[in-house]
Amino acid sequence: MPTVEKIPAPEGSVVVEVWEEEWAKNLADAAIERVKLRVGAKQFQMFDLYVLQHWPAADVARVLGVSVGQVYLAKLRVGRLFRRELRRQRRER
Repeated sequence: MPTVEKIPAPEGSVVVEVWEEEWAKNLADAAIERVKLRVGAKQFQMFDLYVLQHWPAADVARVLGVSVGQVYLAKLRVGRLFRRELRRQRRER
């Protein structure tokens, strides 16, 4: 018996779960790209560093020369656009 045939097939639910995770990641990536085109570069950079890269808000503010309040506001505004875009994409697909 060939070696490939000795390897047990993955559980169906595991395959479905992995596929769904990849699908969700692709939708999120596409939503981020669309939102990036709709907001200012600095707004998106604040959101990216704080939310996506998990930098502390104070570090983002210091590096970008903005206030911590502006970082939180960017998170709120860009995050809201991201959630809307994600919902829109899920409806379309």
